[in-house]
Amino acid sequence: MNPQLYPMVRLTVPFIAGMVTANFCIRFIPLNMSVLFTILCTLLVFLFTTYPTGSQIKQGKRFGLTAMLFAFFSGMTLFIHSYDNVSWKVPEKKEFVFHGTVAESPVRKPRTWSVKIHCENGKQILAYIARDSTETSCTLRSGDSIRFEARHLQSTSPQYAKSASATPSGSIGNPLSQYHKYLFYNGISATCYVPRNGYTATHTESADRNPLTRIRRLQNKAIAAYANAGIEGDAAAVIESMTSGHKTGLSKEMKEKYSRSGVSHVLALSGFHLTIIYTLLEILLLGRVLRHRYRNIVRIVIMACLWTFTVMAGMPPSLVRAALMCSLMILSSILSRQSLSMNSCALAALVMLIYSPLTLFDLGFQLSFISMTGICVCGKPLCALCPTHNIIVRYLWESVAISLTCTLFTVPIIGLCFHYLPTLSIFSNLAVSLLASLILYVAAFWWILYWQESTKAILTDILQWLTQTMNAIVSRISSWEYAVIEWQPSISEVITIYILIAFLILFFKNKSSKNLIGILSTVVILCAIMILRKTGCLPAVM
Repeated sequence: MNPQLYPMVRLTVPFIAGMVTANFCIRFIPLNMSVLFTILCTLLVFLFTTYPTGSQIKQGKRFGLTAMLFAFFSGMTLFIHSYDNVSWKVPEKKEFVFHGTVAESPVRKPRTWSVKIHCENGKQILAYIARDSTETSCTLRSGDSIRFEARHLQSTSPQYAKSASATPSGSIGNPLSQYHKYLFYNGISATCYVPRNGYTATHTESADRNPLTRIRRLQNKAIAAYANAGIEGDAAAVIESMTSGHKTGLSKEMKEKYSRSGVSHVLALSGFHLTIIYTLLEILLLGRVLRHRYRNIVRIVIMACLWTFTVMAGMPPSLVRAALMCSLMILSSILSRQSLSMNSCALAALVMLIYSPLTLFDLGFQLSFISMTGICVCGKPLCALCPTHNIIVRYLWESVAISLTCTLFTVPIIGLCFHYLPTLSIFSNLAVSLLASLILYVAAFWWILYWQESTKAILTDILQWLTQTMNAIVSRISSWEYAVIEWQPSISEVITIYILIAFLILFFKNKSSKNLIGILSTVVILCAIMILRKTGCLPAVM
């Protein structure tokens, strides 16, 4: 990697390394110590910039090393600060009364309504409000003021969670601990149960005037529009997930089928969906035929529309990453500068982590950026090897290349977290990607022509048929005997596999003996780890 071409990568990697170090050593590194080291590195960067000494090469090396140390300790400081803000040792009481604001629309569960609440003490609580089995809707809305009686309040912080005393925190065999860690790294400080009549809510006019709240409520209106059009069942759940980010309608069985087929990313809003929206907006706004100065105005309007959609969908990490990279691409085109994919990817990760440091340990964030890194490193070169300019052949080639790259880079993480390996993901992606694209295009025209009842009825039938066909294909593939192979790698194996992938990429780019020795050494280390695990010399997790 040429450091002059990828300056953002050189800053983002040590920044993430500082966060990972802080996460593992959170009990031994106080915030004030991390802040002190950050200030010292800032002073060194200032001194090397203001008072250069020695040759230009030595100056560059000293400045680069100091800048990387600054990024490392900055990441450590931000992570510790965010960790401390979310951590909460709840008092030893049976009942509490809190005041707060409903952050998101309630999510229907089998026996409760799941509601995220911003409390007056600055913490976020996930409240499970009891509901009647006949209730199909909740009166709570995003932005409402709420006073609620919390019972069974439980901290999600790894050092305070009650489940940590029963089983080691983070162990694979402790699903409660894993769920609490997931909530904690998504900013939730505690969970609680609220009786059915244990809350009072007040609707405020200021919430209606809040632009972000109004945008997020569009998601509920979109779901209601699909229901009014007669789209129901699994087809409605898949369409809602693909177009608005609303996943609560998906059944556990349907999620498992998409997961076993290796195409669960289709249900998660990402760059795949945002690219289609961008293309449609560019066509509708005549962005490709207008003059240059008007074209830039169209691009800014498109960027605003993409962020509006991102906020409406709840700002999932994969969609935020895609929106950031798309915004960087648009700004680069406006400024007539070349957009480097690796730089854009690193900058997007850096911005997201500065805004929300705990997002680093969100699985969606990890898979999204690992996939994007794979596409930047291997996907584009593989796509460029297409032997023909035929549109159909090129589409199939690029689909296989991108699917193969994403599978190669994400399989170790999927195996570590879900303990399985989808063997047919490349073939299932080839069929599902085309249908998913058609569904998104038809859904876009469905909304554009929403007021034309006759046209909307036709598009509704087409939309349902496409979605049912995609669900049928996914169900068929997931039912095959060898669609999934059980695989549970350890953390050390995952790290070794990624090192092996790095050496393989370097070898194909530069067939040197050093890279070949690196490949062989990594394979030997990987085999040794697997043997030691089977003989019991290494713990199952390690």
